[in-house]
Amino acid sequence: MSKKHFRYRSLAFLIASLHSFSALSAAEIYIGDSAAEGVDIAPTNTETYSRSELTIVMHTGAPVIYTAPADQELSLTEVNFVSAYENETVDGLLTPFVAVFNSTGDDPQEQGNNYRILAIGDPITVTAVDGENPTEIINEAFTVNGVNPTINVSANEQIVAGFLQQGRIITLARDTSNGPDYIFDGDSLSSQPVGDPLAENSDFQFDRTLDFNIGFDVLSSNTPPVLPAEIYIGDSAAEGVNIAPINTETYSIPELTIIMHTGDPVIYTAPEAQELVITQVNFVSAYEDETVDGLLT
Repeated sequence: MSKKHFRYRSLAFLIASLHSFSALSAAEIYIGDSAAEGVDIAPTNTETYSRSELTIVMHTGAPVIYTAPADQELSLTEVNFVSAYENETVDGLLTPFVAVFNSTGDDPQEQGNNYRILAIGDPITVTAVDGENPTEIINEAFTVNGVNPTINVSANEQIVAGFLQQGRIITLARDTSNGPDYIFDGDSLSSQPVGDPLAENSDFQFDRTLDFNIGFDVLSSNTPPVLPAEIYIGDSAAEGVNIAPINTETYSIPELTIIMHTGDPVIYTAPEAQELVITQVNFVSAYEDETVDGLLT
């Protein structure tokens, strides 16, 4: 594998709010506990969430949420989950939905008013599965009245996936890496208009990974322009937003490197107590690895 090369160039901040983000264009993205699997979702086991047969679940932990990098228009396209539904007399129903998650405040994952509903999908009928250790992989379109809905989100909003299940449907794993979920035993979704918050607070914290995700496409992204900041720090502080390449050589000792710029004049000495807003990162890349994307933090 060729090396991951980075050349860190400058960091900017301003005593005002400016943001710079990469644009996304019609890229399919998944949210939900099994976001990484997408349409290729697979069963982990046959255990289902069984505290109640009428349950709302919201996936709120990183990395299963999506933070909008700009004002965007999204098209909700897919619902993927694994069912181990066993009731042979009554069909189960799963209603997918998408919401904005406001992560501020005390116990934000438990507070219903921290979830503003963006779209409630058409219910998906789930029938019983047969056999020993039965599971069924379900890939459905996310529709509202039969069509893929379009929603608008604002920059920095956190978009989360959720579902209302009527019956013990979704399978779960013992993995806890995706953080706790919002759980409410009952239905505080169906009576709520789109645009309103959930009607009830969570009554149970749940730190297992559920086999469920929602997919969407980015139709448009209104990326704000990168404007000059008031002050820059870093080796190329003098160039600011107009940073330019010097050559194509990169720092290539290890592939995982921490670099700090500490000498004058690339640091900033605060003349007094100040409140600063960090707004930009500007650098020149000569990254060459075609098999693995690089990451710069």
